[in-house]
Amino acid sequence: MGVNGLGKILSSNAGSIPLTGASVHATINDLCAKIKVNQRFHNQSTDPQEISYSFDLPKDAAVCHFSADVDGKIIVSKLKEKEAAKNAYEDAISSGHGAYLAEKSEGGKFTTSIGRLEPGKEVKLELIYVSELLISGSEVLFSVPANNQVIQKNAEGFSSRYEGDFGREVSVQVQVEMTSDIQKITSNFEVAQENPTKKTAKLNFPTLSGWNDHELKVSVFLDSPFQPTLNVEENEAQKLNAAVSFHPDQSVAESEDQIYSEMIFLVDCSGSMSGSPIESAKQVLQIFLRSLPQTCYFNIIDFGSDVRKLFPESRPYNDENLKIAVAQTAKKDADLGGTDLMRPLQAIFTNKSIEGYSRQIFLLTDGEVDDREGTIAVASKYAQSTRVFTFGIGSGVDRQLVTQIAKQTNGECEFVPENSKYEDYVMRQLVRAMKPSITNLSFSLDGIEDKSSVKISPFHPPPVFSGDRVLIYFNLPKSLLEKSAGNVKATLRGSVGPNKFEQSVQIDLSRSRKVNKKEDGLVSFLFGNSAVVDLEKRRSYLHTSTGELLSGVTEEQVNKVTVETSLETGILCSKTAFVAVELREDATEGVSKLVQLQTDSHAVAEPALLYEEEERVDYMDYSASTRTSTLKSSAMLYDDMLCDKIDLQSESLSLSSPTYYSKAPAKPTSVLSSIGSSIGGLFKSKKSPSPVPAPSPVCAPAPMQSKNYSSSSSVKSRRASPPLLQKASLDTSYERKEAEEECDDCFAPPPVSSSSLSFAESYNSPSTPSHASDSATALIQRQNANGSFDSGVLAQLGLNASTLQKNLPAGASGSDAEAVLLAVLVYTFLEQKRSSDQSTWFLVVKKSKLWAKKEADRLGVPLAEFEKAVASILSTL
Repeated sequence: MGVNGLGKILSSNAGSIPLTGASVHATINDLCAKIKVNQRFHNQSTDPQEISYSFDLPKDAAVCHFSADVDGKIIVSKLKEKEAAKNAYEDAISSGHGAYLAEKSEGGKFTTSIGRLEPGKEVKLELIYVSELLISGSEVLFSVPANNQVIQKNAEGFSSRYEGDFGREVSVQVQVEMTSDIQKITSNFEVAQENPTKKTAKLNFPTLSGWNDHELKVSVFLDSPFQPTLNVEENEAQKLNAAVSFHPDQSVAESEDQIYSEMIFLVDCSGSMSGSPIESAKQVLQIFLRSLPQTCYFNIIDFGSDVRKLFPESRPYNDENLKIAVAQTAKKDADLGGTDLMRPLQAIFTNKSIEGYSRQIFLLTDGEVDDREGTIAVASKYAQSTRVFTFGIGSGVDRQLVTQIAKQTNGECEFVPENSKYEDYVMRQLVRAMKPSITNLSFSLDGIEDKSSVKISPFHPPPVFSGDRVLIYFNLPKSLLEKSAGNVKATLRGSVGPNKFEQSVQIDLSRSRKVNKKEDGLVSFLFGNSAVVDLEKRRSYLHTSTGELLSGVTEEQVNKVTVETSLETGILCSKTAFVAVELREDATEGVSKLVQLQTDSHAVAEPALLYEEEERVDYMDYSASTRTSTLKSSAMLYDDMLCDKIDLQSESLSLSSPTYYSKAPAKPTSVLSSIGSSIGGLFKSKKSPSPVPAPSPVCAPAPMQSKNYSSSSSVKSRRASPPLLQKASLDTSYERKEAEEECDDCFAPPPVSSSSLSFAESYNSPSTPSHASDSATALIQRQNANGSFDSGVLAQLGLNASTLQKNLPAGASGSDAEAVLLAVLVYTFLEQKRSSDQSTWFLVVKKSKLWAKKEADRLGVPLAEFEKAVASILSTL
């Protein structure tokens, strides 16, 4: 994607209206920012030009002011209720005056009409927008779009601080104020600090050559990045607008893989997935299953014309459930007819999420669904509790569908070209999803008795993942705090698996900032933007956590509150519009411009009348939403590891359509065969769908009798699955408890005790394969749920039991020590001998290392001693 730039003029002859000067002034208060952009354009042509203006906004930024000085005539847009704005617009047009109407649209751009610019004249534009900043570890990130236009001097010149190369005249200043002490401030351009203190700095940029090619970036490093921050503004009406930022430190939980999450693999098993796509999908699912953490719950759901679940509800990740999933994955097929995605999504969302667990869905599809808009709406409705990571497979996929589902749920989207290495795409997203999280969040002002006049947004906060931050806004009369004698705390509460989370910050009015003019505010605009989005997305105080209206609340009431909030805070919404009227002496009846203002990347709307198609990409990250950012952790290290390997260039769209069955195939008669084909394929099939296969036998071959090297003392017991909730009517796989028990009996793991068999006895088991491969995928399939490996992996490496017994480090003995040595051997082999397959084994190795370290500590033998022993073994291979 090209570099976004400062605003530009749009006209039939835009080349004749060059930029003659630009200045940017930004204010940063903790994680809140306000940016004022001033630009001048000069009409160098001999003809008058009807011009429009377009500005690429940062994601989820909100415009709070725009004005234009056209040859001395200042045009300022006013925000009104949409019908009132349209009436004002139509009245002006009918009277022969100029009128400009700007409405909300999708696209992340601000685009509006300016009017007529005469030859030789200048237009001066001022745009002000507010935005929430991201934080990565201790680094607060701020950027200014590239000035990707050559600035030319006009006849009178342009007053500015700096005149750079190619005649550019630019000025950039950034005022920084932090609650935490500042460690340092860096930039990709030369930066000078004026009168810096521990908490403040004024930044100037004396050299801006190259700004036309790169955005200007500023990083502010904090001493105490995880402490909550509070910014309070007091307006003329004695009301307070406040922003509280919480950035919980979850780094320890992340390093120990304490990830309490429900992982659901949702797979397109329609007829178009038959053949190589479903086979490829089965392989990637095997890797997915071995990569999950022990603390998670998981499930696999197939969809097509029908829905098919591996388990009625998600189950704990352990060896027993892993064996069932592995066996069923091997039998999958693309046998579910057409493509109906809405039903399985509804089935997932209507089931109550597990207490203390975040819910994350991995969606693979290669075609188009029956109801795109309805499906997107369903996903959006439950975005506060569920993230969806989407994978669009091949050229026939509905790109808007997979993009919008990820976008609306703060997930991420990948487009997987045909014949590509699909593991890279799927595993990269799994790494991003595998983060500790705080769920069931609620915010309160402790110490205030009468909360009826307190407004909070977001009212239903989404989960906070490791590295994320959440900004909570509230609005209330100042008198409420004064009555509480200063004993009020802003508190965020939630759940971390079975544990509780709580973090507070004291509200100190002595640090509040008085705002005498509405346009001077910062927090007030951000509060308005958040509140409007909550109302439009059905996540406000008038809605339940699932987007339903509260009892007694009507849609008319919601609409009224939305308009009132928009007008009061000055933030555009779908029910308001900006209108400007230019009174002309030479009024010409019917002169008009109707445009749309593209300021919101949440809403799904029709394209703007003034529309520029953005460059397509095959990877889209929506996880860093208005209220979240990503810590530099294992996910980022994984990205760095793959950056030179993965080709994300977009592919040409094919005109061919996916192939569907004319009707859904008959349902299998047995429980296990009905689980059938899971995980939709990763490549678009060029062939017609294969005939529906005959039902599989009820019982698959017995699992391999290899010994599990998971010492009984180190395997923590998992709590039972949550009680069965009300089952969706479309669950066709496990309708009876007896059927579920039958499945468990067929695929129950063998009762092997760590003390009942010697290593040699296990290794010499006749069920051990004699010609196994040492590929990364084959080795991974020998891993147990806790990260250890079963003994069968030795044969795949060309070794035997005596190899481990002879190389145990001093002080180590017995099967438990051999299990640790085996784990270290496998993950070291993968790192050293199969480095090209990092995308496949990255999470598997991470889990294995954590298990080996814990076990080595329990045995009282340093892990380094096992690693030395492995080095000796590998030297012989």
